[in-house]
Amino acid sequence: MNSAQLFFVALFCLGLLLVAVLSVRRTGAAARRNPETADESPEREFFEKIESGKQKMLFLGIAYPVDLMMIKSLLRGAAVPYYVEFERFNRLYGGALAAGGSSTNVRLYILRDDFEKALPVISDFISQKAVSLKDKTLDSGAVRALSAAAALLAAVPPAARSQQILGIRVYFPSPRTGKSPVKK
Repeated sequence: MNSAQLFFVALFCLGLLLVAVLSVRRTGAAARRNPETADESPEREFFEKIESGKQKMLFLGIAYPVDLMMIKSLLRGAAVPYYVEFERFNRLYGGALAAGGSSTNVRLYILRDDFEKALPVISDFISQKAVSLKDKTLDSGAVRALSAAAALLAAVPPAARSQQILGIRVYFPSPRTGKSPVKK
């Protein structure tokens, strides 16, 4: 092999090395920007704890994608691992859901042990949502939603095992089994 060929082979190898380094940097930066792709994702932690014997429970049914995004962020901030079921399923229904509606409630599961930590987070979110809607409309539906949110915040035991408030259904664990209802 002459020196010109050796030079081009070395240059080619250096180019491959540069591409490899840049792709590793991009992947690492993407994981820092997007916590869902990082190893510490709440869903990964959820399944690791389930495998270690912790119990899961259905915690929320969420009708609106914007609410889901906010709730996931709040639970992540409170260090509550979760699993979301049917998150991308509503995209199959297309343009009818573009206005923010949902044909299937997204289910959000948490660990049974985290219920007491997650409930105040969700109660605060529902309360803030009700206040923002109250400023826009003062119909009887908004008043009922505000009173239901206030009941949650006051920790009044619910009459039913779940309560629907502003497109968010909160499931409470059963006093006997500690599990939330799952209707299939």
